[in-house]
Amino acid sequence: VLDDCGAIYTNNANDPDPPNNSEVSGNIIINSVGNTDGRPYIAGGTLAAGIYLDALANGVTVTDNVIVDTDRGIYLNSSSNNVLRGNILYGNRLAQIKIDEYVSPNVLRGNVITGNVLFPLSAEAPISLRGLYSNINFGYFDYNTYSSLYSEKVIEETYKPGWPTNQTYLANFYSLADWQK
Repeated sequence: VLDDCGAIYTNNANDPDPPNNSEVSGNIIINSVGNTDGRPYIAGGTLAAGIYLDALANGVTVTDNVIVDTDRGIYLNSSSNNVLRGNILYGNRLAQIKIDEYVSPNVLRGNVITGNVLFPLSAEAPISLRGLYSNINFGYFDYNTYSSLYSEKVIEETYKPGWPTNQTYLANFYSLADWQK
């Protein structure tokens, strides 16, 4: 049983240049849970995602999905030129959308995140952005709806300034008004 997984999973690690040109559309995903056996403890739960675009996934369109009660609703890991549009993400435990950059600078580019509804059931920020480098362009965000029922913060951005010599993450939290500046 896997932990670093998704109910729907794709990657393009073997050759990131040609796009996947895949579409993930119209799915209902509820309660995706990973397995913690055989790995070190990770604060906050497992690494399970509803939809997981991993390892240089490129050119994937994710539309009109409903994702409820996973650790990460939609997870992009070092992926580019993807479109997330019209998805409903509700009550996912760690983030509604999580975008990580771990490979090298400028791997994350061209992602478009528009028209999604993000509704966490805790004070966790709906969108979590994490990278090894500062000044990462995680993507274009517009026309998304964010709930502020539990917290005013909508974005958590963490990075390691001075990577690779500095191993400490710095975190910034943004309200919607701060994020729009």
